This record gives sequence, structure tokens and C-alpha cells, in this order.
Amino acid sequence: MKKVLGKHLICEFWEIDPDILNDSLLLIKTLQEGCESAGATVLGHLEHQFDPQGITIILLLSESHCSIHTYPELQYASVDIFTCGDEVEPQVALEYIHDKIGGKMKFRRIERGIPY
Repeated sequence: MKKVLGKHLICEFWEIDPDILNDSLLLIKTLQEGCESAGATVLGHLEHQFDPQGITIILLLSESHCSIHTYPELQYASVDIFTCGDEVEPQVALEYIHDKIGGKMKFRRIERGIPY
């Protein structure tokens, strides 16, 4: 029997407006609101703006984490959402993020845990 400890979404976004991908305030707000809409508790965040462009943002969640790495010059972003337990559905957060930043998206869902 396998116990699932968490749900992990590994996401690719492309054909995104470069201005969105270089707007840290918009992206932080989008990630926070997306995670909260999924039922997650946001504890804080770290961000780094690269020169001349690109951003990395990591949200610390009570349930685990959510991150985005942007490449405005490629109109690309990678998003990682990992939530533990049964109370949060990361796909709700992902759909919210996709709705706000647009573009095309694909993702892989992985169940995390130790088989025993």
C-alpha cells in the first residue's frame, strides 16, 4: 500500500507577455492568491529580480512551497507547486495562476510519499 504524503505539480508556461514575467509585484500577488484559493496557508516569500530581466519567487506554505522562475526573453516560466496532506489541491492554484498570467501551459502531477 502506498501512502501519498503530497501532490507535486511541475509546470511549464510559454508564450507569456514578457512584461508580466518581469513584474515581481504582480507575480507575488498571483502566486499568493492562487495558493490561498486552493486552501493553502502562505507563511512568507523570497524573491530575486535578475539583471537585466527575470525573476525567481518562492512562497513558503504551511503545506510546503510554490515557486516561479521567469525568462521574459523566452516568454517562458516554470512553476512548481508542492502541497502536503489532503486539504489543499494544487491544481486549483495552478489554474488561478494560468488565468492571471496567460499563455500556454502543460504540467505533470506527481504523488509524493514513501511506499509502505
